[in-house]
Amino acid sequence: MYRPRADSAWWRLWNRARQIGTALIVMEMASTMALSKQSRLPLIEMMMQSKRREQSEKIEQGA
Repeated sequence: MYRPRADSAWWRLWNRARQIGTALIVMEMASTMALSKQSRLPLIEMMMQSKRREQSEKIEQGA
């Protein structure tokens, strides 16, 4: 499977679109849930986990 170089403009654009898409999904989930402190905490934890996952992906790609 063809993988563009991490520094190509297309790859940056794709990563940005993916991040925005993830953020929109998270926001949609947050708006459908009752935003009490109990429901907000797991959401924040999920976002932190996805950030950590993105960081480890970048390290694996050697970017």
